[in-house]
Amino acid sequence: MGRHPCRTATPARSIGSGRRSDFHAAVESLHRRDGRVPGCARIRDALSRRGRGDVWLRRDPRAPHSSRLDRTTRRGGWPRCVGRRDRRPPSRCLRAGRIDAPSRGDDARRSDAARRASSTAYRSRRGEIQLDGCAGKLYICSRCGVKRLEASLLAASILAVPAIARAQAVTMQGIVVDDSGGALPGAMVVLASAPGGAPREATTGPTGTFMFPNVLPGAATIHVELAGFLPADMRVTVGDAREPLTIRLKIGFDEEVTVSAEASGSVLAPTKNADAFELDPETIRRLPTDAQDLKAIVDNFTAASPTGGVSLVVDGVETDSAAVPASAIHRLVINRNPYSVEFKSPGKARVEVETERGSRRFYHGSGAVFFHDSALQATNAFAASKPDLTRALNEGTLGGPLLAKAWSFFVSGQHLIDDDSAIVNARTPAGPLSQNVATPERRSTVLGRVDFRPNKTDAVTLRYDLFDDTERNRGVGGFRLAEQAYQTIERRHRIQVNDHRVVGGGLNDFRVEGANTRRDDGRPAQSPALIVAGAFVGGPAQEASSNRSTTLQAQDTLALTVAAHPVRIGGRVKPRWGVAGDASNFGGIYRFQSLADVSLGRPFLFSRRSGPSEVAFSDVEADVFAETNFRPTGSVGVTAGVRYDIERHVADRNNVAPRITVAFAPGGGRTVIRSGVGLFYQSLPQEALGRSLLFGPTGLREMAMTNPSYPVPPPAGAMAGGPAAQWTLANSLELPRTAQASASVERPIGGRSTVTAEYLLLRTAHVFRARDVNAPLPGSLQRPDPSRLNVFEIQSTGESRTDAVTVTFRGRFAAFRGTAQYTLSKSIDDASGVFDLPADSVNMAGERGRADFDRRHRVNVAGTYGWKKDRLRLGAVLTAYSGAPFNITLGSDTNHDLVVNDRPEGVGRNTGSGPAFAQLDLRFTTVFRAPRPPSEDPQSAKREQTDNLELTIDLFNAFDRVNPTTYVGVITSPLFGRANIARAPRTAQVSLRYRF
Repeated sequence: MGRHPCRTATPARSIGSGRRSDFHAAVESLHRRDGRVPGCARIRDALSRRGRGDVWLRRDPRAPHSSRLDRTTRRGGWPRCVGRRDRRPPSRCLRAGRIDAPSRGDDARRSDAARRASSTAYRSRRGEIQLDGCAGKLYICSRCGVKRLEASLLAASILAVPAIARAQAVTMQGIVVDDSGGALPGAMVVLASAPGGAPREATTGPTGTFMFPNVLPGAATIHVELAGFLPADMRVTVGDAREPLTIRLKIGFDEEVTVSAEASGSVLAPTKNADAFELDPETIRRLPTDAQDLKAIVDNFTAASPTGGVSLVVDGVETDSAAVPASAIHRLVINRNPYSVEFKSPGKARVEVETERGSRRFYHGSGAVFFHDSALQATNAFAASKPDLTRALNEGTLGGPLLAKAWSFFVSGQHLIDDDSAIVNARTPAGPLSQNVATPERRSTVLGRVDFRPNKTDAVTLRYDLFDDTERNRGVGGFRLAEQAYQTIERRHRIQVNDHRVVGGGLNDFRVEGANTRRDDGRPAQSPALIVAGAFVGGPAQEASSNRSTTLQAQDTLALTVAAHPVRIGGRVKPRWGVAGDASNFGGIYRFQSLADVSLGRPFLFSRRSGPSEVAFSDVEADVFAETNFRPTGSVGVTAGVRYDIERHVADRNNVAPRITVAFAPGGGRTVIRSGVGLFYQSLPQEALGRSLLFGPTGLREMAMTNPSYPVPPPAGAMAGGPAAQWTLANSLELPRTAQASASVERPIGGRSTVTAEYLLLRTAHVFRARDVNAPLPGSLQRPDPSRLNVFEIQSTGESRTDAVTVTFRGRFAAFRGTAQYTLSKSIDDASGVFDLPADSVNMAGERGRADFDRRHRVNVAGTYGWKKDRLRLGAVLTAYSGAPFNITLGSDTNHDLVVNDRPEGVGRNTGSGPAFAQLDLRFTTVFRAPRPPSEDPQSAKREQTDNLELTIDLFNAFDRVNPTTYVGVITSPLFGRANIARAPRTAQVSLRYRF
């Protein structure tokens, strides 16, 4: 009997064995390639590609009928016709008259719908059997003598693919060890088994083992992280006979590691909080900055602390101030690991900066010029005429290999020439006065760094930075007339050495830093100044101070494993030596209640200082800390630590600061819930210690006289024998203590963005503030100690409370990349600063009110947008917040305590409220490709293909909105309730940067 040329695609061998090789070739090839069960859609697509829905086979007489179909075009003697148009059966079938099929040309000219209808009718006439297996369809000829059993087995094999593949899922297990073979518990293991698939996380147990159940065979990537060790990545084939796996971690210091989405670090780590704000060199170049000054951006995303402001951490060392050019910043982070015990300040009041280092393979650098001019600036709202402005900043960097292969260097420097102007807006006896006063400034900043890295675990870094600044006509503007100008000169040197190395079984990080600072403001005046509150301040400037300090700081941190848990321990000691000088108010100050009293020559108070104006002092502060983290379950991470602070001049010794954070990631880790609580202590300001020593029993004497003679001041001898004011430190002084608690929810959006909602609670006790402990009793002019005038005692009796809800978006939205943040907050305290005196030192209940930094609503946005393949860029910084409070005063001394800050009866501190603030800054950047110097680095060809010439135009206050900064709260002032100073109007800046 002759054979029909059509046959089914049934396997020829091991029909009943159920092995993978017995499946249809389309399904088999998918299974082999992907290493996982193909979905129904994949099977349908594969079958469609092989036969476009109709499997027609032509017999090759050279091969037996039982040869099986495989992935090749000709295998086993059965070539197949592939293509959508090739639906006709072999010509032998047509000649036999058994099929009436359209010709190839007719089918090609038809529409898809017509072809599908024709194909269906044709199959119906042929009497084919349709087999549906996982939505993949095979049409088998029923008139060709093929056994129906083969067709049924084919359908069953296709339907059985998912079940059999699921049965092949395996359990992956392994162990994480160190170089010595010791088990490492608490390591985070991330498994990514398929590109684009969701990664799975596990934590090693006490014996260092981990396990992933139900893992499908195929290629996979494993990423392992543990504090104190270098991250490790491994590619494996699931189902291999080499399991269990052994992964070795090498001890190493922390570096910025870029991890792919398939193998990212644990979201439960305390440093992975999604509401942290981060800037890298690329973002800094794209965002608008006035003369490369990042202060405006940093201030937007930090939270002012009632105890110590914002602290700065440079290369791991917490410092008071540092000179770091913007071009030398490798990374700037705010609010990373908010409860870290390594630092004094909480995350929102801490700015961490990592400086750039040079490459060990090639030389790289940049040069930039920034330029302002008054022709590119609008007129200030309080200026009678447009003030002069010329500002130029020159900046450059250079880095690369140094000496041998393990050495590298990096140098960055900038020089600012700023010929700006201050605007005087005052009321004098001669009438209103509006005047522009030049305020030139020259500033140079240099940073140099040398790195020695002999291997991946050891490194030594030497860094030096210099800050040199000179300002003329400082202290002018607003009510302060041009004659109040004085000069300021400041110079800072700082050197830091960092040593990272493996010591025993742990990683040791030792840092030592030395800093020398000198600042001189003004010089002693020879004649008195005149002050009319809310009107003007005239006469020679009474500012004359100098401060010199030398600080040495040494800290050591050790990361090791103790009792199967990673532990970080460390300590720091910081001695300081200083010389404080203050010859301010040596010429004296007359105070008047009104402009009419000035015309009449009738001051109500005269004060003057005399005596030794310089004192030397020293101080020491130290701290120790310990921290560990562990995983109670795979979805919960806990970090706990404790810190202890101590200072020489503060008798308080119970400064123990425990801190703990908990992160919970239910449902696969996409949503993360974080909570934390901890205590933070702040240091005694160096200025407070210096003032208490300057105004000691044998130091400066400040004397005051009511209703004095004018314009000739009383002779110094007439006041020398009288009582004098003093500044002292309270014996019961304690370090300010802040209790912070927070809870937040993080949720990724779209794979590249996250949204965080957080509630923050701050309670601060023992805040530093000053009061007159020798103030006159109510209703009397008599002081408790008649032999002395004011005795200003610095105490730790203040309190502060802050409640805040913050919503943060961080990531990408379309072509926008950046951070947007909204904060609803309320801050209440009872002191503006250490040296700000209360209106009534006897009854301080009226001092409780809105904090100076309290703004109920805040909106901050910083982001970039690129188009034209990123050759055109837009950077934007939006800042908006509700009005700040201001104080309402009388401008006179009604309680006779010689402090002119009395308020009306029943009016508390900071009861006034100013208007809202809003400003939008923009930077437009276009990039070009410019020639680069030749390089011997083999990868220089890649860098030559990148754009390296940037032309930018900045617009600050793009909408030219008037944003007042100072509101007049003196009720006797002709400007009461109005502003007399505003921020800069719309200003343009042009810059050009070249990189190589």
